[in-house]
Amino acid sequence: MIKLLEPVCREHPADLHSRIALGLAQVRAGQINQGIDELRRVVQSHPESVEAWDSLLLGLDESGQVDTMEEEFGRAPAGVADSPRMLKHRAKIAQDRKRWKEAVDYYRRAQAAEPYNRVVEYRLSRALRHVAETGEADRIEERLRSRDLAIQEVRPLFDQATSMPSLGRSPRLELCQKIAQVRERMQLPDEALAWHKLALEADPNNAASLAAVSRLESTIRGRG
Repeated sequence: MIKLLEPVCREHPADLHSRIALGLAQVRAGQINQGIDELRRVVQSHPESVEAWDSLLLGLDESGQVDTMEEEFGRAPAGVADSPRMLKHRAKIAQDRKRWKEAVDYYRRAQAAEPYNRVVEYRLSRALRHVAETGEADRIEERLRSRDLAIQEVRPLFDQATSMPSLGRSPRLELCQKIAQVRERMQLPDEALAWHKLALEADPNNAASLAAVSRLESTIRGRG
């Protein structure tokens, strides 16, 4: 990724997303100083960008530089610091300082803001154990295990689906329902809903998919 992104960033130095991707790729490849420097330059070029600040703090978090992360957070403009995307960083700082109740509060709010962020969910479960909320921690960890298993299951199902040239014209009921179930376990209700609707094209009166569509539409409305 770094080899692909470096020439793009040289040719388009003002491109926010390419430079963020390069900085994070460098951090994740062990080029930590280069990656953090790149992310700092992105923040300097886009000082009001929540995405730029979020990426810098994420790079510092992933490289274990929580003290520097806290310092950088203190420099963020008020409009950035108050963004819901910053909640996970507030939570991580509180967690590192062992302010567990504060960390739980921020992680819960971060989870509401980013419901599919696995790191936030896992860290919430860890923080909950420090405030003796073991029941909720157990439920979160079970959900994470279920999602991890679903991720392993979905690839062969997609391979099977894409090998069928007639899928869009004459969908297979059982296959569509299996994929829908896996996507729901991965906490992707929009995709699960789409697959159940495709299943209903094969069997408009299928009770399982009709019930799933009703449940998922309610979930999506509640999330919005």
